[in-house]
Parts: sequence; structure tokens; C-alpha cells
Amino acid sequence: MTEWTAKVWGRTRELVDSPFFSRHELEVRAGSYCSLHYHRFRANRFVVVSGHIEIVEFFSARFVRTLLGPENTYDVPSLVPHMFVVHKDGVLFEEYYSDR
Repeated sequence: MTEWTAKVWGRTRELVDSPFFSRHELEVRAGSYCSLHYHRFRANRFVVVSGHIEIVEFFSARFVRTLLGPENTYDVPSLVPHMFVVHKDGVLFEEYYSDR
């Protein structure tokens, strides 16, 4: 397990790292967000333990917003531009796995 790394939205630490799967623990702060980005070869799974986040996915000229709370899980496929917005402080796990 790695040490905590500070981010603009809170902090993260890597729990599992392999060529096929990785898992990170995130502590997130209300009012913050991550930058818009995508993953070229891996999908992104969000598992919310506490708090509330919103996943925003961008599809050309439209976007889809998905609100997540405790015990919710959501997958973003590779190549889909996305970001998260934190509505309530919390803890979540972010997992990456190959979907190509």
C-alpha cells in the first residue's frame, strides 16, 4: 500500500497495482472536482463508501450526469471523457480494469 497523495479534490492512495487491475482509495471534499479526462485502454469503476459524487460523462455535444451515494457503483468505459464532482465529503474506491 502506498502513502497518501494530496489532490485538489482530497487525497488518494494506491491499494492494488497490477498490469490488469488497480484499486485506489479516495477521500474527497465537497465542492471539489477532478479534471476532465479519459483512459485510453482501461475502464474506470467508482465504488462509493460514503459521501455523494456526480460522474459527468461527455458524448460529443451532450453529457450524462450520474449521482452516486453510499453503496453505489458505476463504470465508465475506456475512451469516454469524464470527470467527477464532489457534493458531500466521503470515501470511495476507484478501480481500473482493461475493457479492450
